[in-house]
Amino acid sequence: MIQSFTENKPSKRSRGGLLPMVRIYERFSQLANSAFADSGRISDLERAHGELVRSLMTEIERVASESVKTPREVVQMGKLSI
Repeated sequence: MIQSFTENKPSKRSRGGLLPMVRIYERFSQLANSAFADSGRISDLERAHGELVRSLMTEIERVASESVKTPREVVQMGKLSI
């Protein structure tokens, strides 16, 4: 999943909007929480979420700096609504 975050490229056609990598993480998070809810491995899942969120935030910063149509501040503001 981290690799898919780093390979993500901003859309050259659209302005702003929720980045696909945020949607991917949201779906993964929901499925993983459901799958591991009753297991004793929830602490491992929380650790993995921490790594994924750090990677996601780093990549949002990268996409914001590469975006030519959308001001960096707008991309960064979008991550606050995650």
